Amino acid sequence: MQYLLKKTVLLVALCSVGSAYAANQTINADIAVIGSGWAGIMSAYDSASHGKKVVILEKMAFPGGASMLCGGQYAIQGSDLQKAKGVPYDPPQSLVQDLIANGHLKNDLTTLKLLAENSPRVANWVISTFHPTFIDQKLQYRAEFRFDRSLYLKGYCSGFYPKVQSAVEKAGAKLLLNTRAEELIVKNGRVTGVKAKRGGDTVTVHAKAVLLATGGYGANKAMLVEPLKSALYYGPQSSTGDGHRMAVKVGAQLENMEYGKRYPNGIESAPGTATSIIQGNYRAWKEAGFLVNKDGKRVVNEKASNHNILTVLEKQPGGLLYLVMDEPTWNKFVEGIKTQGVTDENLKKWLAANGSSAPIFAHGATLEEAAAHAGINAANLKATLARYNELVRAGKDEDFGRPKAFMLREAKTEGPYYIVEQKPRFATTMGSVIVDDHLRVLNKAKKPIRGLYAAGEVINAVHGDDSSPGMNISWCTTSGKLSSEFMRADMK
Repeated sequence: MQYLLKKTVLLVALCSVGSAYAANQTINADIAVIGSGWAGIMSAYDSASHGKKVVILEKMAFPGGASMLCGGQYAIQGSDLQKAKGVPYDPPQSLVQDLIANGHLKNDLTTLKLLAENSPRVANWVISTFHPTFIDQKLQYRAEFRFDRSLYLKGYCSGFYPKVQSAVEKAGAKLLLNTRAEELIVKNGRVTGVKAKRGGDTVTVHAKAVLLATGGYGANKAMLVEPLKSALYYGPQSSTGDGHRMAVKVGAQLENMEYGKRYPNGIESAPGTATSIIQGNYRAWKEAGFLVNKDGKRVVNEKASNHNILTVLEKQPGGLLYLVMDEPTWNKFVEGIKTQGVTDENLKKWLAANGSSAPIFAHGATLEEAAAHAGINAANLKATLARYNELVRAGKDEDFGRPKAFMLREAKTEGPYYIVEQKPRFATTMGSVIVDDHLRVLNKAKKPIRGLYAAGEVINAVHGDDSSPGMNISWCTTSGKLSSEFMRADMK
């Protein structure tokens, strides 16, 4: 996608100065961070700014990992900013209860406790240190939470990342690109470094502590099980489970490896590949968009949790839903998906196909015409639109419970109309290396593997079997900062 490509070029430029590497290099450091995604970069900054010599190993030609595709939703539970925006009380217990409910009792309780107790402090630290700006200054409603907690970073993660990256460089951390960590160095039962490859050369980093911030394994089909294996993937190709593999090799345990975060709002932009349209959907709910199945009937509250919508979606004919929009809603939808990298060229191509091929972007001068191109029952769809408008006039969705704040106007009764497919997509995996309450990786005897720590998606069992909105950024930020604090404390 063009937006992300521009960000990638910028990041490569930021990191290319002085990056001539020597062959078969040996480096001595205090801390070796494997992976330059959100968790790794936060940890590296905190450690380097406290005087530690930090080396970051990144296997790709550019930094960022999954951050380059992250939508930028940040749940700022308990922070000063959340309070300033009208939620004065959102205690750790409420976050724990929400995440356990959404994670279906499969959450790792050790890391969940760390997240709940520390995310407010870390959010305050991020905001005061890096001064992020947000798209919409109002906290957004999410069905997964009892309190409003979510804000979207302006430019999403990929737009905010260069600011953090610049701070990391100024703090003195060394970033090695195209350098793939392959093996942990163990001496007398302690991890003392990393062996990596850069082309045909070997890079050896000796360190007092090693942090696994390697992300997930969504791009590694061999590590996936159904339904993840057949779901549309939209994550980074760098998510191949390297950290999980290296940890297991030195005796670590894994948990929740069968789970991943699936969303109900993707389009099949290429065979087997998804593009998120969540920002378009969000704008559609604030207008007059609604979801139907192939029979042309509403079957779900459009503002329910992602998990609930996905559960309903998978039971529908063809295993998908359709977003129905009048022209004003469509215009807002387009604004949203363009922020996620969809281009005018993409839209022109998809609209020209008019439902004849994936992704379905059907349209017509009348509702019946649009329905015909999408393969939806037109008579039922016409009745559904009329019923939706009736509920808007009544001020209450008696059929599915969509919040009144997202039923502000009736759908127009004259065309044109647009209908867009809704398919399951995923990028984030829940499978984790098991850690203790200092983020030290544990062996099969549940004892810490000395010198080895983990942060971010590689320990994503904190969420259970399904992550909540904005909590991936919250967890990567919190665990990244905490890992730095724990490693530095253990060096004293």
